[in-house]
This record gives sequence, structure tokens and C-alpha cells, in this order.
Amino acid sequence: MLLLLGLACATASACRDDAATRDAGGDGAAPAPDAAVRAGRHEAGPYRAYFGLLHDHHYGVNAGDDGGLEEGAPDEPGVAGSNEWRAWRGDHPEHYVGGDAVSAYTRAAQAGLDFFALTPHNHLIDIQELAAVLDAAERADGIVALAGQEWSSVISGNHVIVMNVTQRVTVSNGEYATLLGDWLPGYLAARPGAAEDPASRPFLSLAHPALEAFGYGPAEKALLEYGLDDYATRAAWAAALSEHARLVELLSGDELADNSLARVLELLNDGITVGFSAGQDNHRQRWGTRNDSRMGALATGWGKTELSEALHARRTYVTDDRDLGMHVALLAAPGGDVLAWMGESVAAPTGTTLTLEVGVEDPTGPTDTYRIEVLVDDAVGGGPARVVLGPTPAVGAGVSEYTVPAPPPGGYLIVHVATSRSRDAWASPIWLR
Repeated sequence: MLLLLGLACATASACRDDAATRDAGGDGAAPAPDAAVRAGRHEAGPYRAYFGLLHDHHYGVNAGDDGGLEEGAPDEPGVAGSNEWRAWRGDHPEHYVGGDAVSAYTRAAQAGLDFFALTPHNHLIDIQELAAVLDAAERADGIVALAGQEWSSVISGNHVIVMNVTQRVTVSNGEYATLLGDWLPGYLAARPGAAEDPASRPFLSLAHPALEAFGYGPAEKALLEYGLDDYATRAAWAAALSEHARLVELLSGDELADNSLARVLELLNDGITVGFSAGQDNHRQRWGTRNDSRMGALATGWGKTELSEALHARRTYVTDDRDLGMHVALLAAPGGDVLAWMGESVAAPTGTTLTLEVGVEDPTGPTDTYRIEVLVDDAVGGGPARVVLGPTPAVGAGVSEYTVPAPPPGGYLIVHVATSRSRDAWASPIWLR
């Protein structure tokens, strides 16, 4: 398992109290991929797997967000948001041609993604820039276009992606208790029905959990990470975060699709119930092409409502293979009915063993073989998840069943698939209540 460091870039800045209004975002549309892609990459019961990414940047219409540089352009000088940084961007418009929100969605569709989210840094955009992203998402073609905001800053407790909100987040960086306990509940209260509408329901994705940069190292992470310092106990923090957080970036940034597994296992062991996401955290015009990392979402169809429901339900997996289809299900018995899909929670079955169904296929690697590992964590606290099965003997594409020891109620299990081409996939946990 690769336990590498995630990479991202942001700085602290104050938020302003304003709301988004929609402006035109330009024009241009991607050609729709063929019907086979829209039918899904992999079939599992009532679901199909669709590929996407949930963390990316562009060039803000007022030179706000930290992204949109052309390939080959020099790095921007100074700290993002500084006068030096803004002046350089203003003096070099030639390096940002095609770096706007409309172009980002178009290029993501051309890269073969089924869904894609632009997530500008909240403290670097204004309401017009957010409105331009929302408008571009509404008018995008050939892709399910989502939008979010990368809120807070690294040095004040790391970032989270706030998905599916149409108003600019007005909470100051690092004030997680306010975001979780005040702003998000207030946003929902002002929009009756939003909590029941998957396409309108906000949720959080924890960004680049392994990141250590800008003077933010292990000591700072242990004190501040995702608002830990805002709560009296670790349990209270985990409960508050789990109420709104649905995903965490297992694969994040860098050309190597860095794997944050070790840090993610720590978060899960704290009792934070999040599934797995992938975000390339791209700051140049490489939307969907910075690396081969993808997240797969098991949805009932290709649409914003269906995919938003799948993301909120955590029916996801991540892979550093561009087109690996996968699913994991907990069965009532060998060959039996599905009790839970990856990312879901279920009442703990009786007995000392569990039966897992794992399906894998890769249309561009029909002769690939796969080895399976299963990790189990007994409960919140104590040691992190441990391997209880595998790596198994190699199997070909298709559906296989595996028997593993059952963790007690409060535990969870994770399935890892390693391919014969040295590619990996990780299914979101299945929790046992």
C-alpha cells in the first residue's frame, strides 16, 4: 500500500458575508460521450458505476480562485491572494486563456468523466465568481456538473469541500463548530425541502487529509484538524463532523495520485463515518487529466439527482485506474441477498463470519487479474483497521465471494483490490451498527 502525502495549496483569509447571484459564465459545450459510457461503467444490482472527481480549481472571473494556469506557464509568485500574486495574474492574462469555469467542465467531459465538481477556494472568490461557476454548471453539456466551495485554509485546520450550496459560505476560516452547528443548519432551514432533495442537499468532503505544508505539520494536525479544537471531546467532534461529512479524499492531488490511507484510517478510527472520494486538486488546465485517479459512484442513473444521492449515500470507491469498474456488497449468506452496499451501514448480522461479494472489471484490461484484501476495525478507538483476508490468489474479472471474520457492532470493513498492472481500488467502508 502506498502511504504517500497528499498535495494542495491554500492560505488563510477572512470570509465576507454575502450570497451568490448568478451571472453568465460564457459558452461552449462538450460533446456527449457515447451511450455505453452513459449506461455506466460497471453493473451491480440496481446500480451502475459512474466516474468523476470532486475537487478542482479554475481561473475566477475576477482573478480570484487559485487555478486556471495554462500548461507550461510559470508558477504564480507570492502567496495565493497576495497583492504580488494578483498583480502577476493581471499582468499575464495570456497564461489563463481557457481557464474559466465553462472550459473546466468542457475539458472534464472531454477527459471522459461522467461527473465533475469545480470547488473554488471560498476565501479567494466573491459572489460573482461563485455565480459564474453555478451558471457554468447549469449549462454544461456531456457531463453531470457539480459545484462546491473549498472552505477554510490549511493552517486553520485544513480544508473541507462544501458541496451543493448555492450561497457563498460566510463562516471565517477554521470555525468548524460554526459551520457545522450554525451555518449548514441555517442554510437548510432557509430552504424547505432541500434536505430531502439529493441534488440540493449540502454535504461535506474532507480534503487532502494527509497534507502537511505551510507550517502545518503533525503537531498542528493533532490540535486543529477539521475543527478538532472546537469541541470539548474527540467523540463530540466526530459526531458533529459525521452529521454533515459524507466523504474523505483517499486519493488527492499530485501526478502520483497520492494515497492518504493511513490518515483516513485514523479518521475512521475516531468514529467519523465517511466514504471515499478522489480529487485531483488541479490548479492548471488539466481537468480530469492531472493523473489517472478516479472515484466511482454507484448510482441508479446518470443525472445530478441520482449521482448526488449516491455521493451522499457514500456508495463510492476510488481507484488510480482510469476505467476500473468495481462494487462491494455484504450478503446475508453465500449467494444470498444484499444486506448493504459499500458506504452503507447495516445492523450487525449474527454469526462469527461475513460474506462479501466483490465485482471487478476493466474494459481496457480484459486479461487483468485481481488480488483482494479485506481490512476490519473492531470499534471506535484502539488500533486502526487490520488486514483479515488476503492478498488472495489472483482472480479474473467478474464477481467473487469471500468469507471474513465479523467485527462486533460498531466496527466496519474495507475492501482493497490490487490489479496485475499495479493499480489499486478501495471501496468505501461498510459499517455494522
